[in-house]
Amino acid sequence: MELEVCHLVKIVVKAKELGEWSHLPPPDKIRYKELICPDSVGSKLLMGIAELDPGEKHMPHYHDQEEAFIIFDGEALITVDDETVNGEPGMAFYCPPGSQHSMSNSGKKKLLLCYAFPSKAKRFTSRVKRSTKF
Repeated sequence: MELEVCHLVKIVVKAKELGEWSHLPPPDKIRYKELICPDSVGSKLLMGIAELDPGEKHMPHYHDQEEAFIIFDGEALITVDDETVNGEPGMAFYCPPGSQHSMSNSGKKKLLLCYAFPSKAKRFTSRVKRSTKF
């Protein structure tokens, strides 16, 4: 899937032009590209795309700010605090500030999603509030 993000007035960012995927330290497997951020366009919003291969996990973590994401392709098992749901394309999720959240690719193809949160948030903070089996 080719993604294009555009600001109708002056900015167009194409994911394919951003080079290689960024990675988090192991054991986290999520890969991401920041499309809109203070460094690129001076935005107060951070928005990007992320992917996980089948069976891979984005480990439990939380941010001090809220986060939202939408699944474009693939299937996921999404946990926010104590609630776990099956995610599929077109489903959007909201993580309140301080909520512990994680995801795993529960399908047979690549999981692709778009995420957004305030740009002052610490990106993919790996602090965990309580012991969690994942």
